[in-house]
Amino acid sequence: MPELHQDAHDIAYSLSRSKSIEADIYNCIAINPNIMQINCSSQMNILHYLAISSCVPESNFTIILKRLFAYDYHGFINALSTMNYELSTPLHLFLSWKHTSEERLDVLVDILSAIYRRNDMTSQQAFINAVFTKNPQGMNLIQLAFEHKRKSIIDRVISLIELDSALLAKLLSTHDNYGRALPHYTLYHKSHLHFFSLACQTGAHQAIFATDSAHVHPIHYMLKNYKPEYFDILDMILKNTIITNLNIEDHTGHSILHSVINCAVENPELKFLANHLVLRALAHIDANPGLFGYANPFNFINHNGDNILHAACTLGNIAMIANIIQKLPQTQDVVNTHGDKPLSILDTDQAKTLTAELRELNKSSTSDVERFSPSSVAEKAIVSDIYTHASGITP
Repeated sequence: MPELHQDAHDIAYSLSRSKSIEADIYNCIAINPNIMQINCSSQMNILHYLAISSCVPESNFTIILKRLFAYDYHGFINALSTMNYELSTPLHLFLSWKHTSEERLDVLVDILSAIYRRNDMTSQQAFINAVFTKNPQGMNLIQLAFEHKRKSIIDRVISLIELDSALLAKLLSTHDNYGRALPHYTLYHKSHLHFFSLACQTGAHQAIFATDSAHVHPIHYMLKNYKPEYFDILDMILKNTIITNLNIEDHTGHSILHSVINCAVENPELKFLANHLVLRALAHIDANPGLFGYANPFNFINHNGDNILHAACTLGNIAMIANIIQKLPQTQDVVNTHGDKPLSILDTDQAKTLTAELRELNKSSTSDVERFSPSSVAEKAIVSDIYTHASGITP
């Protein structure tokens, strides 16, 4: 066996050259009983050096880690989360070092699994430290695995803790230095989209509705870069989110509600969801009158002044447009920054259909007969506004 010195680098290097690893690892431990506590001037322990060593045969690597783990369990779990002078743990180096093989990662996850399953307080905290300790960019173990395309470690760690909803929620919602949580990583790296479902199931909704330092919001990102595989995610999240989240804007001022509607114009499969969200917004406005007991026509308004009626007119849902006008007639008078009222969005045929729909509503209404009767000033104003903007002809 090569000569050993009281230095983590020398010990790791000596073991990497071993031709008889079983005997040499036992001799090494006998000579260096505090092997897991030995550091060098760069604050790197033996695990740091093993992480960046490309010359250790795979079979030797497995034996070294398992023997050290069995020899000094507490020393090992502490060393696993110890930071070097660059604020990197051995696990950070294992994931980011280009020579780390999948076989080595499997050994590491086996060790993490053994730590997690011991189920005592010390082991549970050691597991949390191993997974959640951040590198200089603020990335935890799973975020770093995404960054370096280490899919196997992502899958195995998530599978390991999937029944611990509190720990899983914490992992899903932890942000790096750039404000990115795991939902951001799944979109950036185009994998593990089921994390959105996990976030909903574990109550980690804040991770889905967080904006990172690059002004990227997961929902807005999926709407702006829409793909069919995003449909189920958007449908699940937006149908069940609190209504006020529909007002969340991206960096250009587009709210989620209006972004869904604009996306639905180009992607018809989203129209049902868009109509559903407008109806939810309408119910919220109707149930929460503002000053003087009137609903605020500026609720759910977009950056350019489009309100809920603008949204309904964009979708072209005539029944819903008529319903909004009946419940919130003041919304039709809101002018956006382009000088357009909601009904100006409709074409001539839609305008005619809406006029007929309003008359049908008037017939079935007993409380609003006066306001919506064909002879009323209100309906004349509505009909006039529709025709003026849609066809340029005043009836």
